[in-house]
Amino acid sequence: MSNQDHNKNGPGMSRRQFLKGTGAGAAVSALATAPLPTVDAQDRLPGMGPGPVKVSFTVNGAKVTTPPIEPRVTLLDALRNYLDVTGCKRVCDRGSCGACTVLLDGRPIYACSMLALEAQGAEHPNGRVAERGWQAGPGTGCV
Repeated sequence: MSNQDHNKNGPGMSRRQFLKGTGAGAAVSALATAPLPTVDAQDRLPGMGPGPVKVSFTVNGAKVTTPPIEPRVTLLDALRNYLDVTGCKRVCDRGSCGACTVLLDGRPIYACSMLALEAQGAEHPNGRVAERGWQAGPGTGCV
């Protein structure tokens, strides 16, 4: 054993030797990966974005279309900021309080947790907070 390979803290590998070995192993495995398959232009799915797009859905019985909005805009922001429907409120922005709850196709959803693009073509997004008789699950903060 050479003086360089000797571990002064006892038998076995030193931290430096371990890190050198794992770094070399990671580099070899990264270089040895197969190239990713290419996708032909005809196999690609049509996508929306990343530029602004118009989103259409029905709010309170009226068909509406937003001005061009970015794909990252939530349903809550689209309703409040672009369509002036202020029945749903931004309180926690995490989907835990229920103040942003709207009815989408008859199902209550948190508008702050859904992208406006996901509601595209929905039959009945409702700009009002869900009916008072509706009981939210435990821990949602709705009464």
